[in-house]
Amino acid sequence: MTGHRPGLSIDAHVGRKAAVRAIDELAKLASRSVFVTGGAIGFDQWVAQECVARDIPFELILPCSPILLGARWQRSDRLALSELCERAASVQVLRDHLTPIEMTPAIYHARNNAIVRTSDCLVAFWDRRETGGTWQTIKRAWGQRKSVFNVFSGFERVPARGKYCADAPSAGLFDAVPL
Repeated sequence: MTGHRPGLSIDAHVGRKAAVRAIDELAKLASRSVFVTGGAIGFDQWVAQECVARDIPFELILPCSPILLGARWQRSDRLALSELCERAASVQVLRDHLTPIEMTPAIYHARNNAIVRTSDCLVAFWDRRETGGTWQTIKRAWGQRKSVFNVFSGFERVPARGKYCADAPSAGLFDAVPL
């Protein structure tokens, strides 16, 4: 799972509804799925919270310790991450002993790489902007021949394009998903 954080272009209510839709659709298609998310504010946490509410297993892959990851977050977001860490089937911390100065975009890219590497497909909450971490994660999934599904405005498979077209995978497990 990957997606934008709430902010200027992403409404939190729309994002939460997309998280519910993602879990609903995936639970129908693959009832024994384990969801992998990065624990970030927004779509990552909303998906994990839906998993908790439905007793669906999920895994967290964090770029650093939860304390450092949430150091600049609001208290409510830090508490949400802490609870999700307690409820997750597993929590993988990529770099446990980072200092605040080492918190660069590279650590978040490493987290996104790990999410793609451990997943069979990628579900994205993507507004189609071709910039930022969500876009980079989508390209990485295409580069690893994994299907990408967007839940921003429905549940659609996003075909690979550009240099990724030659490597475009079949939908595999999700062939039943209408495009």
